[in-house]
Amino acid sequence: MQIRTRLINASPVKAEARKWADYHYGHAITRANFPELVSQYSTFFPVPSRVAILLPTEGGLGAAATAIRDGIMSAYLEHPGDAAIRFYSSGNDSESAIAAYLQAREDGATQIIGPLRINSTRALASMEDLSVPILLLNQATSNGQLNPEQSAIVNSLALSRREEATAIASAALAQGQKQAIVIVPDSGWGTRIEAAFTNVFEQGEGQISATAHFNSATSDHSDMLTQLLRIDESKQRKTDLQSWLGVALNFEANRRDDFDFVFLAATPAEGRELKPLLRFHDAGDIPVYAMGRVFTGRVAPSSDQDLNGIIFPATPWQLRPTDDATLTLESIRGGERGNLYALGQDAWRLLPWLPLMQKDPDLWFPGDVGPLRLQADGSLYRHPVWAQFSAGQPVAYQWPASP
Repeated sequence: MQIRTRLINASPVKAEARKWADYHYGHAITRANFPELVSQYSTFFPVPSRVAILLPTEGGLGAAATAIRDGIMSAYLEHPGDAAIRFYSSGNDSESAIAAYLQAREDGATQIIGPLRINSTRALASMEDLSVPILLLNQATSNGQLNPEQSAIVNSLALSRREEATAIASAALAQGQKQAIVIVPDSGWGTRIEAAFTNVFEQGEGQISATAHFNSATSDHSDMLTQLLRIDESKQRKTDLQSWLGVALNFEANRRDDFDFVFLAATPAEGRELKPLLRFHDAGDIPVYAMGRVFTGRVAPSSDQDLNGIIFPATPWQLRPTDDATLTLESIRGGERGNLYALGQDAWRLLPWLPLMQKDPDLWFPGDVGPLRLQADGSLYRHPVWAQFSAGQPVAYQWPASP
């Protein structure tokens, strides 16, 4: 088990050998022969011999694909094994992706990574004559249902925002927080995120106290929040009382108090507007749990002071020291596409372990996008790490012990 863990974590062999010897004095496996045993064991988990990468080379996903490609190449150069690697353009539609898959298969590929576009991943997953194992970089189906034959050959790895929303709902419920206010953009994406959060939260006996859909084209959300927090109703009561009594009243408007936290789906710019407004409207002491997109990926303390206190699902890659050399890569834009780069690295590093993960559903892979576990439907569940904005930058966050 320790050897397997060392291989999966890519821990230094000498350090692990020393640790083994310290805790297993007198064992037949010694500090001297531990490295040889690791080397022999690693031969049971080879990198596939011919790997084809299907990614779009242009269009709206071209930049994202470039960051993923650079991540794959970085991991490949670190651990190429005996693999040959070849890139194919998956184009801008599902027909092009299917053609790329068929060409890669004809060229002798033994493993495929990609494509990225969701219509393409779903089209490939639904093919009846799949014969080359494939690690999709987006969802395989709309409902997460693959039959056993498909899930044996089709796996998927994605940075799912829906999984983030459900993780936030589960974390809040674990804290005993059963009442939420939901603030999401008035868009298709906002509606999908709201549904994902609400479904899990209400299944856990949580209650949505109120929901607001804001206009992303508007920077002033004060009116929306005064209505959401019922401050406008409080002010109206003052006006009505003054009218009835005929005298001026000293009165401070009060917000509603029937919520334990705020669930927020917002961009960094929107978050910088909304978080201070919540504080201004006397909700500064209420926890705010936001989707991961609230962080640009680029550490900017001077810009992100207004996000202080927000808790959000992050990735281990995002919480690395900011002097990491990969931040200079043009494709990841100083960290803004860092998670995609990390996704590419994980896609490559996972390949030797996917067969074992299919046999052992309790095996976790320590990915740069988060710990990964293979589910029965062939998808890789990503467990988020948590971060909180402090002094304008994200720091690791540990949830309090559950009540």
